[in-house]
Amino acid sequence: MVYQPKTLAMIRKKGTEKYKRLEAVYLGSRFVTSPHGIRVVNESVSYLSRDKSKWIPVYVDVASSHIRILDTKNEIVLKEHRIRFLSFLGIAHDDQ
Repeated sequence: MVYQPKTLAMIRKKGTEKYKRLEAVYLGSRFVTSPHGIRVVNESVSYLSRDKSKWIPVYVDVASSHIRILDTKNEIVLKEHRIRFLSFLGIAHDDQ
């Protein structure tokens, strides 16, 4: 199977769902032992934030049915996840 990145223009044609766009830095992803808990979140963020050279500036589009992460340079979708209910979305601001 060949991965073909989706551009933002291709995705917007599929629907007109409203979303909130945030600017962020994508640290990466990691498998975890448990799907919930602040300890799991803190350990993962600590692990992924060690190497700043791998951080990618991104847009995070949050809608009622999905979360989408796009590269800011070319608006290629890096991750997209469908959601049924978003109970918590953590956003932090670091001045460093």
